[in-house]
Amino acid sequence: MHRTPTPLPAFILASLLFLGSNSSETYAAQFGNLDFEQAAVSGYQPPRIPATNALPCWTADLDGSAQSQVWADSVGLDVTSITLMNDLELMNAFYGCVPPPIQGHNSVVLYGCAPGVNPPGWPHVATLSQTGDFPADAKTIQFYVRDPFGYSQPDWMHPILLVNDEMIDLYPISTSNKVTLMAGDISRFASVTGQVTFVADGTGIPGWEDVYELDTISFSQQTLADLGERNGIEFV
Repeated sequence: MHRTPTPLPAFILASLLFLGSNSSETYAAQFGNLDFEQAAVSGYQPPRIPATNALPCWTADLDGSAQSQVWADSVGLDVTSITLMNDLELMNAFYGCVPPPIQGHNSVVLYGCAPGVNPPGWPHVATLSQTGDFPADAKTIQFYVRDPFGYSQPDWMHPILLVNDEMIDLYPISTSNKVTLMAGDISRFASVTGQVTFVADGTGIPGWEDVYELDTISFSQQTLADLGERNGIEFV
């Protein structure tokens, strides 16, 4: 079972296409900081810190506009945002990370709110993007997600993944301690230079919120069939 994402607004797709087409011509390297552990936050005070320190290798956008700062340790209610959840320096400097990261010392929360939920004039779509070379043997992309507010299967947790601006069907593979392992087939992108974009889209319906905590992204030689067989799932 999987969720078919609602198409993104045209201006968001256009901005992502522009970034992807330019990046693939000028940048080719391994994807980096896929577990968000390269954050360099010592000496910075929440609630906001430079995006380049919080999320090395990544570009943080709200409604297609690159952000120079992101939130730290505090997930606001009803506000489109990108937040680094860190349990080390920032915890000591401020009031701690609620919730703690999924794994390691850092996770990222993507939060998209609909018109009528956000403050007037606030953006509605949060994206986190990176360009690099997909491994030659990559069959699936896998990552962990969780509701940052502590529910096990919230209606508002709908991660969206774009690869080179193409929506990838995502499947929940397993859930433990309210953390879900998601996977999608990216075999057609093996050995290709391209862009990965995680999206929280708040433009669905009035009152809509799309929020999830993201961690530990990886490329795997396992196919969806392999994952399904191991976890007792039949993909249709």
